[in-house]
Amino acid sequence: MIQEELTSQYKLNSTFIIHGQANGKDRQGTCFAINDNEVMTAWHVVNGMKDIKVSFTSDDFAHDKCCKLQLIEHDEALDIAILSVDSGPITEFINACSTKTSLKLPIQVCGYPLEKGCKHAIMDTTISNLYDCIKTENHSFEIKQIDTVNNYRGMSGSPILNNGYVVGVLLVQQGGTSLYCISINDIFERNERIKQHLKIAPKGQIKHILFNHYTKESEPFYCERSQDLEFENSLNINNLWVFGKSGTGKTAIINRNLTINENEYCYCDLSPIVVEHENDVLNEILECIEDKLDGERPQSEGNIIKQITCILRDSKKSKIVVVIDELGVGDEKLLKKIAEALMRLVTYVTHNYKEDGLTFAVSTIGSPVRLLQNAGKANDYFQFLCCDAWDENLSELFDLICTNLQINIEFMKSEIITKAEQSPRVLKSIIKNIISLEVITKETIDVAISKSMNEAVL
Repeated sequence: MIQEELTSQYKLNSTFIIHGQANGKDRQGTCFAINDNEVMTAWHVVNGMKDIKVSFTSDDFAHDKCCKLQLIEHDEALDIAILSVDSGPITEFINACSTKTSLKLPIQVCGYPLEKGCKHAIMDTTISNLYDCIKTENHSFEIKQIDTVNNYRGMSGSPILNNGYVVGVLLVQQGGTSLYCISINDIFERNERIKQHLKIAPKGQIKHILFNHYTKESEPFYCERSQDLEFENSLNINNLWVFGKSGTGKTAIINRNLTINENEYCYCDLSPIVVEHENDVLNEILECIEDKLDGERPQSEGNIIKQITCILRDSKKSKIVVVIDELGVGDEKLLKKIAEALMRLVTYVTHNYKEDGLTFAVSTIGSPVRLLQNAGKANDYFQFLCCDAWDENLSELFDLICTNLQINIEFMKSEIITKAEQSPRVLKSIIKNIISLEVITKETIDVAISKSMNEAVL
């Protein structure tokens, strides 16, 4: 791995070895820079430690080159401590992201386990458990261990990173299997003094915070709903038909959950085509599958559905999801014909594909119950998932966006959410217009809301 990747992805230049003596014994842990002259670590690492020191590199530690640290803040309950560096500014530090962590969030960790001597260890892993619902629990979440580290002693105080920002701190390994962490979000909510020392992620993330199309960089700003768990469970059972009004997150829920669950999928985007006949849709799916699976339709076969089936069968993919999305058709009669064609496609492929791992995920605005003549038969082949309901989740999304954009418009929250009418797309449009304002007042926000409502296409 090149040095630039270690520096940018794992923040090696901002992650250090903290060491000293406690009760006459050497003690070592990991700390990381949170601004130009302060570091953060786990409180239990420095509790009772005499002459606390930091070595900025492995070579520095090996040659006993270090700087003194001075304890300035700590929270025993959160197991967090902040220390200042006596000599000179720190050139690289890690900005904090106070977004709530989510299950299966991809994260990176860099630290100094004792078993590796003075060498660093890096981790690519995910959040495997959340403890938000347990009020008496001081740990925020748990992360998966990796094969290259057995004993994580010495990694206490390591930063938990996502998209280059610290979202938590590794605290303790318990029972040889569990790695427990505290989130930056919980630190922010529970200790105002410590919060003041952290540098918040800059507004350069706006495109990720207010994303239109989901990417891995957008994950910290994705509002997870009950529909996300339902999506994953449903896809393990059957094909999936996602439906809901425009702007309610159908495409995002598909891309996000297939991405974080590491599903291989073939995405058929129907937005570029003008649909005048149901075969226009089937032809686009055929061309997309040919391209994505590097297949070729059999010239001897004239039926489009059979051609699609042949390519899927010949690809010999043991597990793949075929996504059919962005079907923009306003004609109700034509839309029903397309829905029936998709139903025929899924039925035929399901009967003729030998592997168990082929699954379809179809997305439409209209409910399949209304579009299909035989909705009862569709239940044999599809799980249905409606994306319309946002309810309290729109309030969560509002808080998530405003926290990360560092804007205080809480005084207009109720009106903004009401005007958004259960649409995250409209909510984001309103906030985009608000952050472009030179002065934010009730009057200017009202203008931004009106502008968004005039621009909204639902």
